[in-house]
Amino acid sequence: MGNKNNKKIIGITGGMGPQASAEFYKMLIGKSISNYQARNNDDFPEILIDSIPVPDFISNIDNLNKARDMLIDRIERMNFYPVNFIGIACNTAHILIEELRLCSAVPIVSIIEEVKKTILTNGYRRVGLLSTKTTQDRGLYDSVEDSKIKLLKPNKDLQDLLEEIIRGVIAGKERTELEDKFKIICNYFIKEQKLDTVILGCTELPLIFPGDLDIKSINTLEILANSLLKLYFEQNYEN
Repeated sequence: MGNKNNKKIIGITGGMGPQASAEFYKMLIGKSISNYQARNNDDFPEILIDSIPVPDFISNIDNLNKARDMLIDRIERMNFYPVNFIGIACNTAHILIEELRLCSAVPIVSIIEEVKKTILTNGYRRVGLLSTKTTQDRGLYDSVEDSKIKLLKPNKDLQDLLEEIIRGVIAGKERTELEDKFKIICNYFIKEQKLDTVILGCTELPLIFPGDLDIKSINTLEILANSLLKLYFEQNYEN
């Protein structure tokens, strides 16, 4: 697979929530095999995962300052490891990405920016957003909207149900029941808004997303995994 000396290191800021971060690690390994033909142990990326038990700023914005301080501290620690680029395995935490970039010695890949590239590449026009209320309220994905792309969000009742489902995933509740509830929400939202695609704008949602819907989804965990692995393998084996 090319030169394996002085290989780059992927940094992951995770733990928000931990189940999504665990799935993200499995995804990175699986895609290294399927997309980059990793076969031997030293074919796989070196990955530093910091699973950070930040207070819940996703549903309680009053905890944001404490979460900010913890995340800045952990990014600064990564500067000393050092990693070569960082991914944040949480959509809502991207409300802090510009502050985190200021204290990082290396690039931080943005899920939001990578999702926008995917929407443009695929020519989607009516794009639904399923995410936490904080992500909605802070307008994290509003930048994907332009004269040709319409970003559509759930009504309050759907959003309240979605919050309950996300809390359930983080708490480790039985997945089958959560999947059934989420499928009902997805089908209603897709039909009501006549969507071309839907952004799974919370990293817990891909864990319970039904695979038998009529439209393609944008899995933000997968988008981030693809972007980080592309950077890693291009930089390590470009020669």
